[in-house]
Amino acid sequence: MLEKDTGEEPFNAPKPLLEIAAKTPDVRVDFLADADTTGGNSGSPTVNGRGELVGVNFDRVWENVANDFGYRPWLAATSTSISVIYCSR
Repeated sequence: MLEKDTGEEPFNAPKPLLEIAAKTPDVRVDFLADADTTGGNSGSPTVNGRGELVGVNFDRVWENVANDFGYRPWLAATSTSISVIYCSR
């Protein structure tokens, strides 16, 4: 995110977001999680093994869409979340 910020639309990230990114360079903006999601799950919490909020679900990989029509467990671990660090400011 820091590398892509130009200060001009459409690549002008808000200053508070850039400050968080600069303080946490090893934290990814988004990540894949092993949660089975379906259409309409965007905005759902992503929790870790201790039940702590770590992200917010916003997408899933294309291969997981097939699970809407017939569940296949080997495709279920593919939801995309944004890190809660970037949602809390």
